[in-house]
Amino acid sequence: MADEKVKETQAEGEAKPAKKKLNKTVIMLLLCLGVILIVLGSFYIDTEGNSRFPLNSMFHTIEQTSITWRFGAKALSGFHTAQGSAVVNIQEKEGIYKNIVIAGITGETLSQLGEWPFDRKYHAQLLNNLNSQTNQKNPVNKRFVFFDILFGVKGDSASDKALYDAIKNYSGPIGEDFILDNSSVSEIKAVDEQAMVEHEINKLLTESMDYMSNYVQVLKRFELDPEKNFDLTMNELRKIQTFDKAYLILPEIVSNLKFCGSANIDTQFGLSRKNPLIIRQTYYTITYETNSDGELEGYLEKKYAYYPNIILSMVVQLLDAQVSDIFVKKGKVIVKNATYDGKKMDFEIPVDDRFRLAINYKATENAEYVKIMPYHDLMNGGVSANSVILVGMFAKGAKAVQDVKLSPLGNMFGILHIAYALGTVMNRDFIISVPHWLNILYTIVLASIVALLISRGTRFTILAGLVGIVIPIGVGFALFFANIEILTLIPLITNALTLIAGEIYLLLTEEKEKRFIKSTFSSYVNPEVVDILIKHPDKMKLGGDSKELTIMFSDIRGFTSISEGMTPEYLINFLNEYLTGQTDIVMETQGTLDKYIGDAVMAFWGAPIEIADHVLKACQAAVKMMEAVHTFNESRVVHGDKPIDIGIGLNTAIVNVGNVGSSTRKNYTVIGDGVNLASRLEGTNKIYHTNIIISEATYEKVKDYLIVRELDYIAVKGKKEPVKIYELWDVKKWD
Repeated sequence: MADEKVKETQAEGEAKPAKKKLNKTVIMLLLCLGVILIVLGSFYIDTEGNSRFPLNSMFHTIEQTSITWRFGAKALSGFHTAQGSAVVNIQEKEGIYKNIVIAGITGETLSQLGEWPFDRKYHAQLLNNLNSQTNQKNPVNKRFVFFDILFGVKGDSASDKALYDAIKNYSGPIGEDFILDNSSVSEIKAVDEQAMVEHEINKLLTESMDYMSNYVQVLKRFELDPEKNFDLTMNELRKIQTFDKAYLILPEIVSNLKFCGSANIDTQFGLSRKNPLIIRQTYYTITYETNSDGELEGYLEKKYAYYPNIILSMVVQLLDAQVSDIFVKKGKVIVKNATYDGKKMDFEIPVDDRFRLAINYKATENAEYVKIMPYHDLMNGGVSANSVILVGMFAKGAKAVQDVKLSPLGNMFGILHIAYALGTVMNRDFIISVPHWLNILYTIVLASIVALLISRGTRFTILAGLVGIVIPIGVGFALFFANIEILTLIPLITNALTLIAGEIYLLLTEEKEKRFIKSTFSSYVNPEVVDILIKHPDKMKLGGDSKELTIMFSDIRGFTSISEGMTPEYLINFLNEYLTGQTDIVMETQGTLDKYIGDAVMAFWGAPIEIADHVLKACQAAVKMMEAVHTFNESRVVHGDKPIDIGIGLNTAIVNVGNVGSSTRKNYTVIGDGVNLASRLEGTNKIYHTNIIISEATYEKVKDYLIVRELDYIAVKGKKEPVKIYELWDVKKWD
């Protein structure tokens, strides 16, 4: 029955720290969950980037910063460093980049040809020069020409005609882009008066376009039919970027283009790095009806037209396919019947949920990764037969059109954005973004690991910090080198906030725990032991434990008769001096003072922290205590006082140790038969006229280090066999 109670006490002692540790883990995970909900909730509150929620904008801007870092690191890794001090800022060009030539309208071009927009006859001259470079060796003109220039209004009639003719006569692929604007247009309602009809028509022509106008109708051959070209749900269809204004191209030019499309690039949180490959433009049609009174009534109706982005239009042309071969599905745009590397195939382009292509920028604007020729040089110069010539603005200043957008590698001219977008597709150099659910799961797992590490105590803070910071950055950069984009700074922020919240919680709880430990143990254990417990509270089990300890009882012989001749003040001073010396020895040997019982001292070794040599230390303490008594007596004799004598009993046994007492006051003490034996051994010294008696159990543990005299066998209550006892004289081994 007694054994069962010991086991129950031991189980309870183990269960309470485990429950405490579990509670701390649960609280840390709950704190982590709160941080995750705040960060990811703010980040994903609006995936389309239209939210005005401050945290949403802040977190997206931060994550965009990590994108620029990753692009920068990747771009730098591709540069070659020459011998000496010179650095060659040119990466080895791949695929289509070997053929791309930007015909840049530079500052020097404007100086030679006039302020922008200069005479269109120069564009005609450029095309005629390129067209004339066919010969018997290269009879087919494969020079691909794209104008990132809006020919939207008429100019000088002679120059316009020269340009029309040059475009019409150009034998190679040629195209131009138009510009859409997503500024809002006020809702247009049915018109029932002639004056209102005229007003709305004027509004339509200035803010949007009449779908039946020549400007729009000439673009119909580049339109996409949602029923034939799309396999999308209504919800997916609504995610296609919609525009309400159109700055279109002169019909005389569009009618002779091989390809055409929108030039819009998506800018989110100040950074331009994605191209919507499919766009939707809002038009209006006007119909007139005569009512029953014979009056004319006009009605405006919305009409949506879907167009490919200029990047997709160029890709279709380069793949020797048609606009009708474009097929749009969730997560991808497919060009059917495409010819790529001499093979017929369905060419797939991965896009995000808004049908945007992530541009894979290769180098900064000044790195000259893409070949740039001044426009005016190309008007009379030659280029290779397979060149892809992109004509666009490459000049800054008051005389130029400011076509500059911020890329992950710094500010770039719009034509360079287009070059890198085209290179991304034609080289199949796609950046794949991991799904939202995987980003969320990745962030949750990392933050949970950080929380679990912190729950193990402040000593795991450094490890938690390394996991929370190094892993997101390392994984983010490593995957980006493999063209995989995963959240980087958002998990890092989540981990950092989890770490901060956890540390605040630990500081509050562990400080309380430290105060409890100090208040519980500082009076009766070595201060060094208290420090160990504060640093490693898991080493103690306040709830109760069953373990092997060495217990000591010490008592002054004949204290009652000695104290009778003392005044109260003298008695107190006497006890304080004696007990201080004895207690100091207990603590010096890493023992725990259990209690004072009048002049008696009760102590034990091996708890609250385990001591491997607790038996030897207890024996050393007993010998030192006798030496201290001799020194104490010498002082008493000098002052004319009688010397004292003490008896000490030591026993080693498995006992119960823990906090015992009421809810308001507890004492950390030991209980068990082994304690009773130690107390009896202390009293047995009177019979044998000895000072220190140890049990056989104590002797057997450290007999090689003790000098003893075997005394006798004594009967112990509750035990059938007598217990052998020894008188301890000295210890051979000292620390």
